[in-house]
Amino acid sequence: MLRAAAAWSLKASCRVQIDHAILAERARHVRRNIPATALTNLTGVCTTTAVFWGVVEPVYLALWLGGFVALTLYWFRFNWLFRGPAFPPERAHSMFRQLCGLAAVISVAWSIGMFFFFPKGELVQQFAFICAIVLLGVCSAISLSLYYPAFLCAFLPFSLSAVYTIATQKIIFNSALLSVMMFIPTMVIFARHLSLLVIRSLQLRFENDDLVIELKQQKNVAELATVAKSRFLAAASHDLRQPIHAQGLFLEVLARSELSPSQHAVLASARSAATASAEMLNTLLDFSRVEAGVVDAQMRPFHLQLLLHKIENELAPQANAKGLFYRTRETYAAVQSDPALVEMILRNLVTNAIRY
Repeated sequence: MLRAAAAWSLKASCRVQIDHAILAERARHVRRNIPATALTNLTGVCTTTAVFWGVVEPVYLALWLGGFVALTLYWFRFNWLFRGPAFPPERAHSMFRQLCGLAAVISVAWSIGMFFFFPKGELVQQFAFICAIVLLGVCSAISLSLYYPAFLCAFLPFSLSAVYTIATQKIIFNSALLSVMMFIPTMVIFARHLSLLVIRSLQLRFENDDLVIELKQQKNVAELATVAKSRFLAAASHDLRQPIHAQGLFLEVLARSELSPSQHAVLASARSAATASAEMLNTLLDFSRVEAGVVDAQMRPFHLQLLLHKIENELAPQANAKGLFYRTRETYAAVQSDPALVEMILRNLVTNAIRY
């Protein structure tokens, strides 16, 4: 019960850490999008002002444009205030609250232009204003969808004011009203899906990072355990070989005594088992010494044929006993390596080939 409670507590703690990391990453992404969003918004305002210049009183257009210039400067001040990579939960929530307020103010400013400037324009000016609103909506969906409430604060006021103005003033064709009414839910749904998709991708990313860290830790533990085992076997190799050597001596003494034919058969089987055990133990201990780093390779050039002949002379009887024909092809090759290590590797390969 205690173990299960501890595991649940650890899992909950990891879940909270991942949530905080996702929140911080969302805040960093939104902050990086602020300059592009502010400049796009200001470009749309300047274009709309130029289109309506001469249609609307210049003083009103100048005041409207000046207000947006001030808001753009505040955008950059807002971006500077929240500079830095660290985003603890309190700082991220504070940034998102201020972002919602700023987005709502900008949206209301566009709504003012819709109420007072849009009805005075001709069809060309009205179409340009609608295009600016569409551009602003798409930009808001892309840049603010990581925090969905901020997108709603930026998108809904000016889009709903556009619907109201077009529907009440009846100044352009009905298809424009229908298009705007279809555009609003489309962008709301699109921004919501985009927000969920990005958050899910961030969640998978941080979960994968945690899994990679956990796997690395487990790999390090396994490697340390393997090294410790190899060092133990390398240090105890002499002690582990002594019983095998003693067994061989006892069998030799037993072979010189008076034995019946059946006892000689049992002795031969015991000798074969002892020899196989000694070979397997020697191979295991030799490889353990190599893995533990106890063996230092003594590199020198030597002819390979002498080593091949030695292994053939030792292992050919085992191959003949299994009905195999052991033959080594003559070679004049010379290698630069450790003769003892090469012999150990080749003997292990040939022994396994004969045995299996």
